[in-house]
Amino acid sequence: MVSILDQFYLLSDLIFNPSKCELFCSGVRMEDAAQIQNNYGFLLYLLRCVSMGALHTSLRKTACQVPRGPLITGKLTIHDCMPSLDKISSRIQHWATKLLFFAGRQQLVSSVIFSLQNYWCTIFILPSQVIKSIESKCNSFLWKGKDTSAVGAKVA
Repeated sequence: MVSILDQFYLLSDLIFNPSKCELFCSGVRMEDAAQIQNNYGFLLYLLRCVSMGALHTSLRKTACQVPRGPLITGKLTIHDCMPSLDKISSRIQHWATKLLFFAGRQQLVSSVIFSLQNYWCTIFILPSQVIKSIESKCNSFLWKGKDTSAVGAKVA
């Protein structure tokens, strides 16, 4: 592995920094993974696969148990996006405590929430349920000042 990286260095004059490199292992014995980590100094992550009808994978860092997000092998579901939806809800709930006029709420929704949604859409294919949920939260915040139901007349 290091010989390939050395060849890359000879061709490109770019050298790798082992302390900034990460190695993801799956199906490797712990002894072998520890030996790779000791020999090369890579940050080592082990991929643990658990099959319960679907393949779920989580990462575990060998040194200090720093969790990373789950690796998803299929399409995203609304359950996979719940942490992101909760983040949007917490922002809206924080803003709802402030006395904002319609224009202020509109500015926050268009600049912050829809920017987050657009960023996520450039990286992932979001399920339509997630997009509808975000739009619903934004509509209710925009018209009522809170992220609960936006039932009632929509008059600005």
